[in-house]
Amino acid sequence: MSENRGLSDTLFLLRQPSCFNLFETARRRKGTPISTDQKELPPHLRHTPEGETILKVAHELGWTPNQKAILNIWNKHKPSRSENRIRESIQKYIDRRSRPLLTASQVRHRLGISHEEFVKWWRAGRIHTSNGISGRNISGRPNRPNPPKNKPRFSEADVNSWMPLVSAWEEDERAQRKADKKRRKKVREDLCMDAPGQAYPVARNMERRIVFHSGPTNSGKTHEALKQLAAAQTGIYAAPLRLLAMEGYDRLNELGVDTGLRTGEEEIGVQHSTHLSCTIESLSPDREVDVVVIDEVQMLSDPDRGAAWTRALLAAPAKEIHLAGAADALPWIEAVLEQTGETVEIIEYERKSELHALSQPVKKCKPGDAVVVFSRRQIMATRAKLRGKGRSVAVIFGALPPEVRRREAERFATGEAEVLVATDAIGMGLNLPIKRVIFGAVVKFDGYTNRFLEPHEIRQIAGRAGRGHDNPGYAGVLSGLDETIVQDALDADFEDDDLDYDWENPGVRFRPEFLSKLPEPAGWSTYIHDIRSYRNVLPPGWRLDTGPDLDLAAEIADKHEAATDERAPFCFTAPIGDDSLDPATKALSAGMASLRKKGTWPVPKTPSSKPGTDAKLSRWTEIGRCLTVARWFCRQDRGQRINQAEVETQWEKYTAGLMEAMASRDLFQRTCPDCDKPLPWSHPHRFCDACFFTDHFDDYL
Repeated sequence: MSENRGLSDTLFLLRQPSCFNLFETARRRKGTPISTDQKELPPHLRHTPEGETILKVAHELGWTPNQKAILNIWNKHKPSRSENRIRESIQKYIDRRSRPLLTASQVRHRLGISHEEFVKWWRAGRIHTSNGISGRNISGRPNRPNPPKNKPRFSEADVNSWMPLVSAWEEDERAQRKADKKRRKKVREDLCMDAPGQAYPVARNMERRIVFHSGPTNSGKTHEALKQLAAAQTGIYAAPLRLLAMEGYDRLNELGVDTGLRTGEEEIGVQHSTHLSCTIESLSPDREVDVVVIDEVQMLSDPDRGAAWTRALLAAPAKEIHLAGAADALPWIEAVLEQTGETVEIIEYERKSELHALSQPVKKCKPGDAVVVFSRRQIMATRAKLRGKGRSVAVIFGALPPEVRRREAERFATGEAEVLVATDAIGMGLNLPIKRVIFGAVVKFDGYTNRFLEPHEIRQIAGRAGRGHDNPGYAGVLSGLDETIVQDALDADFEDDDLDYDWENPGVRFRPEFLSKLPEPAGWSTYIHDIRSYRNVLPPGWRLDTGPDLDLAAEIADKHEAATDERAPFCFTAPIGDDSLDPATKALSAGMASLRKKGTWPVPKTPSSKPGTDAKLSRWTEIGRCLTVARWFCRQDRGQRINQAEVETQWEKYTAGLMEAMASRDLFQRTCPDCDKPLPWSHPHRFCDACFFTDHFDDYL
């Protein structure tokens, strides 16, 4: 069968016109002597009509052909072999060869400019070559010349035409440098780069009392701060998570306090309420209130989100600010307040119940246990293992929407689910009846590398166990892990931790409220570059928080700015990731493109199939990220250019589908993305062995 297939492939090739022409040419050449003129032609053009045409035109133009030149002409105009095109190509070749061409150094000498100016103007398109080499290919340094085959050449006529323009170009350069200097100075002043503490005039004009409720988990510090908030006439609770903001919203309303809710995606009763529960990033610097509560203030030191806490501490316009967090946050609080000249009062709390480390690894989970792992795959694998042993399980991880996480927390709190499997999100103040916190992993990926948990992180998570006065808590590890890691962390005092008190606080953020103060448009990416250029003027220990998400937002804003009427595009407040391939980032770019072309924002559709496998769950979470961006745009646009009702309908379908899947007693199945073959959760790779070998077969040859 292989022989027949090979014969059929050969016959197919022989039937192709190109092969037929080659055989026909060879047949016609056979026995034909090669003349002197024919020797100047490439072999495949000898004794052909096309070759005869080339020789005829060359003779008429008085040009002596050679094989290299003819190949160049032939390859350039191969689709059109008419005599007129061949004549035109040969004439251009002759003209180009007869013109004297200048090197880059000769051009610089004639124009009287430096190498740097030459490179800049070439890259800007003011100077162009005659041999088609782009200005992007040239080195910016004189001692790094281009390879010989890529040497640029310039025509003398072009150089003569540039000479009168040099003075105008230099004047433009001076004017541009002056404008850039003025723009950067304005950016530096508006963003208060020299003194971050003076960035928020409303807060600076108030006499603020700052109180730090310091203590470990389950010490009642947040409860006491919320009591102060509830007793005030107006106030704001700033939470680290949407789920905690919703919990604060419910608690304050249950106390009879008229409270609204604001997160990046939704608002409830914000305009007319006396109090507000919001995420830390949504705290407004312009709404003056009596009391502000900032929860989990130890997040000041977080390299990714710490800027939000720094901004809240600097900008909160309140008579009293109550900070709740771990004791090790005090040096960081004082470092921020040093910029404002304010002081902090400290109220210390003790843990209400004892916390003990388990002496042995846990082999069997009991009702009331919480297993902590650090990835969705680990969560679903642990869930499947516990479900296989007959346990009902609730799960909480970051990719789930807050409504689903809240429902899963309720299932565990009411006993509907015996065991909770969660990421370290439960360390952020969630009030759950956990008897034992069991670490299923002690290594986490922090966005940069896989690392062991820090002692203060272990204490924060383990502290969720034993809520209340009379219920001691226990913390340990699953079988197979070293139990001494938790024991040593709980026995150590926070003063013994290797904490970096000479911290680099991510405090100066490219804040959206300052966008409207920027000068006339110079490109949002240009402003990001301007801000980074002033990083050295910040106070000691401070750094800029201009991460990849701002670069992506600036790129999208520059590309689609015509889609908005606002002076300051709202791209910079969008809930996107740090990667251009992130679903939320792609949704933002697609939405802005749709606004520019159609005037409306597209609404993502919830998948029709249920998230019964790991691959489908991954697809559902991607759609959830896109819907989150759509809900964010609804809030920004007030539903004028997006079907807000359809967005909420799709969001309800999305959350209901995930709630049903998480509450289901069916096991989540892990499958190969290529062939849908079921895989055990312990399988170390994403693909099954057969699909992996098929895709990488050549690597093993």
